[in-house]
Amino acid sequence: MVQRTAPAAAGSVRWRDIFATLIAAGHNPERIGHYTERQLKLHYDAACRRERHQRADHIVDTNAGTWGGDDVGKLLRELRK
Repeated sequence: MVQRTAPAAAGSVRWRDIFATLIAAGHNPERIGHYTERQLKLHYDAACRRERHQRADHIVDTNAGTWGGDDVGKLLRELRK
């Protein structure tokens, strides 16, 4: 499993991986080339953080669906509001 870290924390992140991550996160490819290095790092950090949070949410949802019992119905109703 690949773990992404922030470029500031790990100098081994390649620029093409940063660009690919930002494009996958919805950034306009034509605009990314105009971002400053600081903006690229900040947006990359945010995209990686969002991905980690989504993964954590998936684990929680899977766990709730598997072991949640009666509480699963409550969770689903809350999520579908």
